[in-house]
Amino acid sequence: MTLTQYETRIAQALADVLFAPTETLPDPDTAGVVERLTMYVGALDLEQAAQIRAMLVAFDVGFPVVMKTPTKRFIDASFEQQQEYVRRAEATNGNARMAFDGVRIVMLVAYTESDAVMEALGMRSRADASREAVAEQPAGEA
Repeated sequence: MTLTQYETRIAQALADVLFAPTETLPDPDTAGVVERLTMYVGALDLEQAAQIRAMLVAFDVGFPVVMKTPTKRFIDASFEQQQEYVRRAEATNGNARMAFDGVRIVMLVAYTESDAVMEALGMRSRADASREAVAEQPAGEA
């Protein structure tokens, strides 16, 4: 099971806020965050996938409560409003914070597993590390 179009919109908007490009680090599209998140969800069993999908939806529908904008959701908010909502989510305690941290951790893994991010950080990509490991094996063991 993959992300729905709605869940993909939430993931994209959240990735844009969490991983705004810097002089050093790439944007979330270049890093393939949403594609990798979709792959993760598709590889999970139904119950685990449902938990991640529910955390994404809860993050979106929590926006009007936290931001006191009853007719607006996270995906429809301005970038500045989205940034403020993330700041507020980071400052909460309890279940709301755990749900936000759960989504953020999965997205952080999706971002940092990107070869583009690893290269920007001066780390070897997984592909480079695999090639080097094969090259270092003695002849006949590959």
